[in-house]
Amino acid sequence: MFKRLAVFFVAAVAAAALIPPARAAAKTEETAAPEAFEIVSVRAYTTGQFQDVSYTDWYAMSVQIAYEFALMDGRGGGRFAPDGVMSVAEAAKVASILSSLTRTGKADFPAADPWYKPYIDYAVESGIFSAAPQQPGLAVTRAAFAEMIYRALPASCLAPVNAVADGAIPDVSLDDAYGPAVYALYRAGVFTGRDEFGRFDPHAPL
Repeated sequence: MFKRLAVFFVAAVAAAALIPPARAAAKTEETAAPEAFEIVSVRAYTTGQFQDVSYTDWYAMSVQIAYEFALMDGRGGGRFAPDGVMSVAEAAKVASILSSLTRTGKADFPAADPWYKPYIDYAVESGIFSAAPQQPGLAVTRAAFAEMIYRALPASCLAPVNAVADGAIPDVSLDDAYGPAVYALYRAGVFTGRDEFGRFDPHAPL
């Protein structure tokens, strides 16, 4: 069983929210997509631009999707660091860009110091966060990321495509604070679980 990297989940969310179904099916797992307008990628990806991502890697297309929509930039020095752990700040960027793109068709965030401030501010203003995180550099948990994405996306991006009964996810209850978000994302086909039993592992880092 391979490790599902953070970039895989980012790409799956992007496919569900931004990419028309025909293209999404070719790039990552098939998910629903909004029909109000087609959102095009904001920058081009060149195969080989990251020295630690080969075109033969199973996650290579996920890296391309995440980069094309400016959701992830890599770690500098020509490295993407696909095995790296995603921070709260990086997750806030993903959620904020997705929220803005799916609602306005664009994502204009200014450069700032620290770099993540515009994304944190947007996340607070739009209800993705109830308050600004005190330690944005910490690793984001899978549960926290699920909640952020659930709050970021409009309902049209989370139309159910899978039948997932209440209580079907072994380690997530609907009574958990993050339960409704996780179940909605499973039903939308964005998350599928870490093993054959569908476990989510909510407290693990993304």
